[in-house]
Amino acid sequence: MLPEMEANPVAGNGSAVRRSVVSKVAVILRTFRFGGAFTVTEIAQLTELPLSTAHRLVVELADWQLLRRGDDGLARTDHVAGILAGARSPSPRATPQ
Repeated sequence: MLPEMEANPVAGNGSAVRRSVVSKVAVILRTFRFGGAFTVTEIAQLTELPLSTAHRLVVELADWQLLRRGDDGLARTDHVAGILAGARSPSPRATPQ
């Protein structure tokens, strides 16, 4: 379930809810709170984000090593506990702007 957001008109998408990038990232990461592995399409459906937005953010989260994308195309977070505990420091392949 998504948190309540204030409804603001968004250009080109009359009834869409305006959400910050942080809220979009948070809702993607919360998708994995019980574990599991998801395709980008499943993440988009579960988070109610446009597919293009979900794809862009999943790629960036993988660059930051907060998600891992396997050869099967599924995104996972099973490795993140060690990063969050300080065992490994995430170092993105390309530093985001």
